[in-house]
Amino acid sequence: MTVIDRGRGAWLKTVVAVVGTLAASPELATSRAEEAVAKTNDAPPAEDPAEVQRRQQIKQQATHWEQQLTKLLYGDLELIRSVTGDIPRDARKAIARDGEKAVKQGALQLAELQFGGGKRAKEKASGDPTELISTALAKSLAEHVGSPQAAAFTSQIAERSERRQTAAVHAIVAVLDGELFLTAAQREQIERSLVGKWSDAMTVGLEGMHFVDGRRVLPGLPADCISPHLTESQRKLFTVQENGAGNGTAQRQTWMRMNALNSAQSAARDPWWFE
Repeated sequence: MTVIDRGRGAWLKTVVAVVGTLAASPELATSRAEEAVAKTNDAPPAEDPAEVQRRQQIKQQATHWEQQLTKLLYGDLELIRSVTGDIPRDARKAIARDGEKAVKQGALQLAELQFGGGKRAKEKASGDPTELISTALAKSLAEHVGSPQAAAFTSQIAERSERRQTAAVHAIVAVLDGELFLTAAQREQIERSLVGKWSDAMTVGLEGMHFVDGRRVLPGLPADCISPHLTESQRKLFTVQENGAGNGTAQRQTWMRMNALNSAQSAARDPWWFE
């Protein structure tokens, strides 16, 4: 027998031995088959085309919101500079970077909410994006400069919110006065009621007011802030959509505020913060 024949004979003996082992041990064959199936099941499933498209839309829209929120960031940075004065170069660059991170986070949350990101996205994006940025800047300011400076900035933000609230209340009462010819006492009572139950979502009333069967409708305003202070004849001319004060209205109010930035004259990018 040649060397080649002897090699072939050894190979055949090995094959026969393996086949015999598998035949004698069906459990081993079953185990190996199960391993193969498990590996197949572990493979990542094919992505849903609709989900892929949704993520692309979120990415694109987040870029838009990022541009809008950046306008707010530049304004808040200038506010910080006005209340704190000079800030060391490394500190101000760190603050600006934290602000930019907040902008990206807020933009992504808004885009997720816009394209159906689920309950979690709605919870994250239900607040005012300006608060997200201001909060991040205050935290960074305290970390890199000091708590007194952060407190001064936070105080300015609170005063700004109060001025906006006062302006919104005056605007709502002015609209009502133009429609219902309120007395001085009625104007004062309604203003006091609105301030006592104020929510930023109430500003939707000015944007979404309309007529239904000859009656002025202002959505998002609590009826008990206005109706009790009106005469019977005035109530016939005015109605409130109380269900407009829910989460949906708060979200629409966010869109209105953000969309208003399209034409807003924002603060310019100050190289002092970034270079």
